Amino acid sequence: MRQLIYLFGILLCFSCSNRKSSMKSEDIMINESTLNNNNRSQVNSYEKLSIQKLAIYFDLLKLKKEHPEFKNDILIQLKELSKGSILKNNFTSNFTIKNIHQIGDEIIINDSIKKIQLTYQITSKSIKKNDSIYAYIYTKNIFLNAQKKVSNKIKFSKS
Repeated sequence: MRQLIYLFGILLCFSCSNRKSSMKSEDIMINESTLNNNNRSQVNSYEKLSIQKLAIYFDLLKLKKEHPEFKNDILIQLKELSKGSILKNNFTSNFTIKNIHQIGDEIIINDSIKKIQLTYQITSKSIKKNDSIYAYIYTKNIFLNAQKKVSNKIKFSKS
């Protein structure tokens, strides 16, 4: 019985070590072009994610004004979305944010921080104002169950 287990173990070791690399130069070229396409779609996803987070940011500002009893909890969430100070909200609670889009190209600050400028339009009953804000995208690689995942965190600032 022992001899059979040893034989099986040796065969297993040799069968695993005889693998040949199946990577060809064509595969590498395909992977590089796929990577370039992924980078373009990733930039677009940064813009989409920033727009979603900016809408959440202004919803929190509106909620803070409408429900002052939740002010402390809302301030915690706003601080997580702010780089520096929280934006001042001088509008009534009936304002809306429209036409959010990116202006210009993204600015790469370092390997893990990118900066994009978003413009938006604030409308209320009495006022219509165009404004802009910077979105800082912090990327971080996380390994979960031996798989690489990318975590994105967005913070907003006027400068």
